[in-house]
Amino acid sequence: MLVELFWALLVAGVSAMAVLWVFSARMAFDFLRAAPAAERNPGRWLLVPFWPFALSGLAGGEAERLKFQKLLIGLFAAFLVTASSAAVYSNLTFVPPAQTNQ
Repeated sequence: MLVELFWALLVAGVSAMAVLWVFSARMAFDFLRAAPAAERNPGRWLLVPFWPFALSGLAGGEAERLKFQKLLIGLFAAFLVTASSAAVYSNLTFVPPAQTNQ
């Protein structure tokens, strides 16, 4: 029963991380596309998949930066659920090796 619960939490955490990452990358892409022509730099487009590490290079105003920070907090929470569920799941399904006499 507990094994299935933590497996479901593990799958839900990984799914939440993937959805948040794609949603945030899409938002970063939209912000860069809506930027004025004077601010458009071809190198900034390379930052979209790495949005958590490049928040200062992506967001234009304070409102956009706050949205990215909220998404970063959600991504971190999903990572914590995933990591803790994986740890508990691996402990619950651990099978010790057979003991051999030599």
